[in-house]
Amino acid sequence: MANVLSAAVLGVCYVVSVIVVNARAEGRARVLGVLGVVVLLLGTVLGALNGSLGPYLTVVWNSRVDVYSLGSILVAVIDVGGVVLLALAAVAARRSVRYPYRGGR
Repeated sequence: MANVLSAAVLGVCYVVSVIVVNARAEGRARVLGVLGVVVLLLGTVLGALNGSLGPYLTVVWNSRVDVYSLGSILVAVIDVGGVVLLALAAVAARRSVRYPYRGGR
């Protein structure tokens, strides 16, 4: 029950973050921000599946390689990709701000 509640709370957090990104960002920053949040959500879902199914699949497949370890590496790479997309969204949003011209010297 605790896992379901934890997943529900994370799901609500991701939905709120998508709403905030859509409301605050424009253009390229919006696209990168939403993609970053979706990739992080995918990483969270895969991490939960890996945690519950990884040890089971290692035993069922009679594998010499720990499936949980490989899944953890895959989840880490996906999460890093999501964070990079969010960082690029922040950079794109910062660059798209146009400051009014106040006159020169």
